[in-house]
Amino acid sequence: MKKDQDSAKTSSIFPATDPHPFVNNWGPETRHDKQPSTARNAFSLEYPLYRQQLIGQLPKQFDQSQIPVEIDAETGTASYHADDIVKYGLHQIICFIENGDIPARYQALHIAEWLINHLSEWRKHIFAWPSEKPQPFYKLSAPRVSAKTHGLALSLLLRVAYIENDAWYEETIKKIVRLFFLPVEEGGLVRQLGSGSLAFEEFPTPDQTVPLSSHLYSLIGLSEYANYFDDNDVKTILRGGLRGLRELMPVYDNGKWLLFDLHASKRCASLQGIRNVCVLLKILSNHTEDKQYAEMAQKWYAYTNTFANKRFYLLQRIWEAIRLRFSAKKLHIDAKYLKVAPR
Repeated sequence: MKKDQDSAKTSSIFPATDPHPFVNNWGPETRHDKQPSTARNAFSLEYPLYRQQLIGQLPKQFDQSQIPVEIDAETGTASYHADDIVKYGLHQIICFIENGDIPARYQALHIAEWLINHLSEWRKHIFAWPSEKPQPFYKLSAPRVSAKTHGLALSLLLRVAYIENDAWYEETIKKIVRLFFLPVEEGGLVRQLGSGSLAFEEFPTPDQTVPLSSHLYSLIGLSEYANYFDDNDVKTILRGGLRGLRELMPVYDNGKWLLFDLHASKRCASLQGIRNVCVLLKILSNHTEDKQYAEMAQKWYAYTNTFANKRFYLLQRIWEAIRLRFSAKKLHIDAKYLKVAPR
């Protein structure tokens, strides 16, 4: 298949003012060896978080091949980030699933092809889309791997393979799932907790951080993989991750609000971040047929609807800024990165 030009060859970048401002101008399908997918079970194709666009702002700039790019404001250089591309691809395939949006379907297929063509070997026999975005708050340089990106990529590519009934996508799916078996210490995503349960890291640092949302993206992707392929090894990893979730949920909850992650800074999650987590918990509840996740989602969503809790959050943010400025040295964090740290 024709591989997309890299960013150095991009000659035209334009803003997207409409969800589908373009036409299908990429080349026709040239593969003649299509094989049916090997899906062992059906699974729910819905992903409400992406239907409701609660993921945040969708990409506004695309290259000539209609792949999301990020433009450097100073140099004008275009760079590609798999996390943005995967999020947009999943949004597009959900638009097709929910609304029968044909242009969205073709855009999702095109993004899936881009992902397959740009997969790289991260560690020996381990493949990934490394992020070139450093995270200075966590003292994490680029390149790095992301649980969120690869969890969402599983969800995207599994849907594409299932809808298109095409095994070609499955090779990549099986490659990237191995990243969830590789420990953080060896360049992977999985961290073993003290009890033996597992957590999946968005920021693979020596000390655990485990943003709750990223752990949930991973669990959803793995549960869909385990069901699609009826894979016992992934089911084992999934069970460990679910035990980790049940173990950690009380740690995030302070009774009025949620922590964003388990970093020593103990920063509050944003209001929208909590609502995103609640949607993810409901999806996971449906996938696992376990009501406790939906019940926790209902409890946490209520935190964001009371005036007292919202006031508590605002006061906590003020106190947090003061506290972290004076304790930054003790916590080994650089206070100047607090404003740009993920939340």
